[in-house]
Amino acid sequence: MDMLLEVERLLIEEDAGRAPMYFEGEVRLIEPFIKNFVYQPFGGSPDVKLWRVAR
Repeated sequence: MDMLLEVERLLIEEDAGRAPMYFEGEVRLIEPFIKNFVYQPFGGSPDVKLWRVAR
C-alpha cells in the first residue's frame, strides 16, 4: 500500500493525465481455531490444503 501511495503522489506532482480511481479490497474473518492460514495480499486463492482445525 505504501508503494501505491508513493506512485499516486508522484503522478499528482508530475501533473499526470490519469491516476487510480479506486482500489479493490477483500476482508476475511478467520476463526482462531483455524491454523496455518496464509493470507495472499497480492492475489491468488487461499491454499486450504495447509489449514488445520485445532479445537
